[in-house]
Amino acid sequence: MSGDKQAEAAVVAVGEELLSGETTDTNGSWLGRRLAALGVPVVRR
Repeated sequence: MSGDKQAEAAVVAVGEELLSGETTDTNGSWLGRRLAALGVPVVRR
């Protein structure tokens, strides 16, 4: 990116099993850690 803007990310997880709490969202946690390691903050999850 050009200028002073820093990239930000939002992780959106959908699916009945996630929304009902039947399954833990491990993919979102993994993705958040990877983005943080690259210097991209997750601003919404």
